[in-house]
Amino acid sequence: MEEPAPAAAAATSAAKEPAAFVPYEGEYSELVTYSNDKALGKPCPDLSTLIPVLKGHHDEFVGVGKGKPTCVVFFAKYLKYEAFPAVEAVSGYAQELGIECAGILLDHKNKDAKRFVEKNPCKCDIPLFFDKGWKVKDAFSEILGGVLSMPSLYLFNGDGTIAWRQALSGMAGAMTLAASQFDHQIRSFAAGKALGSHGDSGVEEVDDSLEGPVTTEDVFATQEVADAVW
Repeated sequence: MEEPAPAAAAATSAAKEPAAFVPYEGEYSELVTYSNDKALGKPCPDLSTLIPVLKGHHDEFVGVGKGKPTCVVFFAKYLKYEAFPAVEAVSGYAQELGIECAGILLDHKNKDAKRFVEKNPCKCDIPLFFDKGWKVKDAFSEILGGVLSMPSLYLFNGDGTIAWRQALSGMAGAMTLAASQFDHQIRSFAAGKALGSHGDSGVEEVDDSLEGPVTTEDVFATQEVADAVW
């Protein structure tokens, strides 16, 4: 992993040590990021279609894959209190740890994203972007082979590859920000230390894709049955 920039290193040295990481041992959960998660190690999708939502402060974003460890939070204004704790946490990490951070709003309309800034419902001191047409959301969903949960948190190495992802279920759900142990992961990440691991999911991947060309011929017309009795 890339070494933190001088400013980030100074902030990291003053940051508190993360609590001990406790691996998950329950039944398989889609909210747990296992070591064989499809997203881990994959390059960040193209973010060039994102539209900046300016706040007038902390709007500068270096970008993913520009040599600096980065954290991105996916959320939507309509999620309100399910997502705002994650946004506020990332905003705090940006200041405390010196890590590059950004938020991607997945509301349907740009005016909803702008309304989030105008209403200022939570502390948000990170650059914000609107995902028009959900192009970025769809790209991440393709990597996952499923739906991108909201809110979700992503950590990217300096080269732009995904180091960790964390799906959340909101304040009253099974995977709150505290339960996710994301605090341990991002503090370890910013300090250049190994992240905690939940181990392999134990779920066997089944390839149900078809091999070879698919034809529309009648199966009975092409089938050969020796000594058939009709």
